[in-house]
Amino acid sequence: MTSAPPSGRQDTGQPEALPLVGTPPQAALGTTETEFYLPELPRLLPSAYHPNAVEIEVRSNAWVCRHLQSCFTDERALLSYLRQRAGLYGPAVSPLANEQRAGDIADFYQYVTVMDDAIAGAATSERQARAALTRITDGFGTDDDTSPLLRAGADLWRRITPGLSPAQVRRFKESLASSLGGYADEVPHRHAGRVLALDDYLALRVFSFGWPFVALMTEYGAGVDMTDLHPTPDFKRAGGRYAR
Repeated sequence: MTSAPPSGRQDTGQPEALPLVGTPPQAALGTTETEFYLPELPRLLPSAYHPNAVEIEVRSNAWVCRHLQSCFTDERALLSYLRQRAGLYGPAVSPLANEQRAGDIADFYQYVTVMDDAIAGAATSERQARAALTRITDGFGTDDDTSPLLRAGADLWRRITPGLSPAQVRRFKESLASSLGGYADEVPHRHAGRVLALDDYLALRVFSFGWPFVALMTEYGAGVDMTDLHPTPDFKRAGGRYAR
């Protein structure tokens, strides 16, 4: 969160003007590296992986290359992203899901990760980020194919919604809107070079990459609908308190 917006750019509010993933950030003047204390991991690492995790990750990376390659500045930026192994997240969080659903979950997490980098990390202003995010939210699940993010979103919608109840279909779109709003919330902090306290950052980040779609994708992987449990105290203690 130390990058500053490139100088001389005009804020048009148009999503087409967003820089691509991999655009080198402009370093803030006068900044130096500092040390910080990283506490112990707040959660345990995965205790199991899907038995077909390797195949799922490979196919998910191919899906990114097919649908989202134009979101990256060049092949080096794309390869740098793929080395983060976001495609392994689906097999790690849903080790007991059938292979098709585990793959859908892997692709969805790739989708929101690329979007995070493309918008929250690259938009020149909060206004521009919100304009882009609104367009994606409004187009999610429709036939709008005017951008790679919308085309990829339409592909995920066609694959995932048949396995959801009507209530979960509604939550699917709402969860994406909640996360996209969180991406925009981060933009002013990024541009100001503001480093938040860890607890403040986690509270912000759980919206932008957090609970609403994590809960939904977990239910999808398990083949259950827990919508009715969301208002309960136990469910809120498990993380639902972070929902907008």
